[in-house]
Amino acid sequence: MILNQEQTNLRQYSKIAFAALGGLLLLALLFFRERMLFADSAFLTFQGINTGGLAINGGRYGMFIADMMPALCARLHLPVSVCMMAYNASFNSFSLLVCGLLVFRLRQYSLAILMALFYFLFTSASFFLPAEASVGISWMFLFLGFTLYYGAKKSNAFFQVAAFFVFGFLALSSHFIVTIPPCSYGSTSSLKKHIGRLLKTKRSCLVLAWR
Repeated sequence: MILNQEQTNLRQYSKIAFAALGGLLLLALLFFRERMLFADSAFLTFQGINTGGLAINGGRYGMFIADMMPALCARLHLPVSVCMMAYNASFNSFSLLVCGLLVFRLRQYSLAILMALFYFLFTSASFFLPAEASVGISWMFLFLGFTLYYGAKKSNAFFQVAAFFVFGFLALSSHFIVTIPPCSYGSTSSLKKHIGRLLKTKRSCLVLAWR
């Protein structure tokens, strides 16, 4: 794949953004006790430990990526401190994973840079508050990345449509605030074009449901 100068620069900046999110993960591990003092974090961690299952509240199914960590650690009979550290790190680990997919797989460099900028803005206000909104935003960027990348392709229609609805559902179910950026971004011609192309592939959603 041949990149022009602008794309080359964006790729370099996106790698810096990926490294910056890695730095946030290291800080989260360093200050995990302070981050876990907040009532919601401690409550959800011990709920997962005590029940041995996902502590999903309010239908926020996208939070399974973080809620599964305390239950998994408890089943492995790990210390409480490890359970708390795993739950704390899951937020930043997931955002780092999504950013890595955007940079190295989906090649959505602009989204990766925007994602890092958001998390540093979010961190400046609430670093010691691991919240559902941060997980929902990660799902949202993954949703946008898959939509823009696979929307430009004309193969694997079932995978494209399935990913579109699954990631969209996980993003919206994580936190209601996630609905605001896609609605604003969806008004642009670029995303509408790719969504339209995705839904006009060989098999539409209705045809897939019928068959």
